[in-house]
Amino acid sequence: MLASEYDGGATKSGVRIAAIATGPIGKGRGRRSGKKALLVCVIGTMNGVEGVLSTSVTIDGSDATGRIIGMVKRSRFREQVRVLAFNGIALAGLNILNVRKLRSELGASVLVVTRHKPRPSLLMKALKALRDGTGADAKERDAMLKSQKWSSAMNGFYVQSYIGTAETKRILKTAVSLLRLSHLIASGVSRGESKGRI
Repeated sequence: MLASEYDGGATKSGVRIAAIATGPIGKGRGRRSGKKALLVCVIGTMNGVEGVLSTSVTIDGSDATGRIIGMVKRSRFREQVRVLAFNGIALAGLNILNVRKLRSELGASVLVVTRHKPRPSLLMKALKALRDGTGADAKERDAMLKSQKWSSAMNGFYVQSYIGTAETKRILKTAVSLLRLSHLIASGVSRGESKGRI
């Protein structure tokens, strides 16, 4: 089932949501572009957690979309995941997600949630600095950022959804809970102890 053909199935308790987060990447001089960061995917339903997947992605790189697709396709959940949930459009720093490719390759809808009002202009400025500093090609990532459209705040979060307003409201609490868990696991495994919240 393609995301464009989504039928509201995410509201059913048996449909799997894959909540994906990355571990800490450091700040300032401690941030090391080009190194790897842990990526954790918690798969669950409204009735509980059913599994955990993991892989790694490049800090400030451009491999997050491909790594997620490969991780899910290799898993036993590949035919069951119907919603991919993220805390923001970028993972591991500036590793921007290609939402269209995720939807088409995995046949799943995408839900992006953030507590703070999205500011794509700041991400684009950071991408320019990355390009100027490292020579990284940021053209594709610029285009992906420009294509993003955010809704107004919903239950204390800003949401970018490819599902529909009613269905998004129904699964938002579950998706956020799974995202918190994936963030805690990624942070705890990477640091030795979890820190922060989404």
